[in-house]
Amino acid sequence: MSKDRLNCLIRKSTLEDIGNILRLRRDSIEQLNSIDYSEEQIAVLRNEYIEGSNIQEEDLKGDILALFHFHTIKDNTEYQSSIVAQVENKIVGYAFISDLDLVTKSKVLYELFVCPEYTRQGVGTKLLQTLEEDALNRGCKVINVSASTTAELFYRTNNYQTIERGFFYKEGVRIPIIYMEKWLVNPTEIERFFWNMREQTIRNFNWLATEIEGAIRETF
Repeated sequence: MSKDRLNCLIRKSTLEDIGNILRLRRDSIEQLNSIDYSEEQIAVLRNEYIEGSNIQEEDLKGDILALFHFHTIKDNTEYQSSIVAQVENKIVGYAFISDLDLVTKSKVLYELFVCPEYTRQGVGTKLLQTLEEDALNRGCKVINVSASTTAELFYRTNNYQTIERGFFYKEGVRIPIIYMEKWLVNPTEIERFFWNMREQTIRNFNWLATEIEGAIRETF
């Protein structure tokens, strides 16, 4: 398949897309992240794909992020909270972002995945640019993301800055993660100072919680 930029449709996600989104996420993690993560790490990161097109809330109880995504699509009418990239009738990518934090004027990019066979064709960049343009129009100043090691180059290419490297535990397995951010506007020195202080506090808290969880698991 050609690696030229792909002409794909970007549209709002629907509840009928959830099954395809979960399958896409699973396939992407298994095939793309395996170059940077161990089999054990991949096993806890991947989701169990739920067969069928009529996926309900109760089917997602074991996947907190998927359940949150389900409710975002169901309850949020904002166009760019959850979007998919589509080629003909096939979903080839999706992205999922938070609502605007009115205090910090920020958004959190939770997930962005592309089908393995459609990588390096501009799909991820088109999804990201769509989210960024909408976020800027809604008054967002900065977007942050906790990226996988595999995705760091993609975000850096799209002008995201690597802030810090860390990790979290999932099912007792330590998972490397990279904190990144992108300012959509030129911040003042005061804005950047308070933003950096806030984010560092959050990262320190997450680090402490992760260390405590790891110590508890090692004890028992």
